[in-house]
Amino acid sequence: MYKHSKAIVLYASKYPRGYIVHCYMREFGRLSCVVNVAKSKRSPFRKVLLQPLSLVDVVLSADSNNALPRLRESCTSYVYTSMPYDFYKNTISIFLAEFLSKVLREEQQDATLFDFIDSSFRFFDMTEKTTANFHIVFLLQLSYFLGIAPNMEESHLAYFDMLEARFVSQKPLHNHFLFAEEKNFFSQLMRMNYQNMSKFSFSHSERVKILSQIIEYYQIHL
Repeated sequence: MYKHSKAIVLYASKYPRGYIVHCYMREFGRLSCVVNVAKSKRSPFRKVLLQPLSLVDVVLSADSNNALPRLRESCTSYVYTSMPYDFYKNTISIFLAEFLSKVLREEQQDATLFDFIDSSFRFFDMTEKTTANFHIVFLLQLSYFLGIAPNMEESHLAYFDMLEARFVSQKPLHNHFLFAEEKNFFSQLMRMNYQNMSKFSFSHSERVKILSQIIEYYQIHL
């Protein structure tokens, strides 16, 4: 039985006869498939399957003797023109590929989530505007699709409680919270999107701190 789907490559791992390619698929969610590397020139194997965040169309077949589906055919659905060659974009894409490999769960099929990720990286590749904030915007918007987005109501309150994912008036009894100045900064970040992200300017140290807090928030909720 053959199955067709669009897929985003997360990473590939070597095994004796080829590779196991870990993907997020539009039709099946998180899925790993076996790719045998044959010497024949007609082999369906493509090196693009080893490149994180490659956007591909695949055909899989289920083998009763193999716990993992086998990749029968593949072709690129979108060819990146800047991400592999722009040092800054490439660095961000490697980080986000690793991040997605950790937060996208097995068999978490969600076509809307797939389309968001797919369109985000197409935009990232094509845009000529400053992309220094792309990964921040991507991770904040991703939280909505994963169902862990912070509650931005009552943002005038003094603290943002990371455990409760909401603003509170009293200092929490744990260490996972943002102070007044930090939470105002966080409220500002939540207004960013791909269209206006180039208008927000942060220093390197500010961006590192922002990213650290976002990662902490994900660790708490996932």
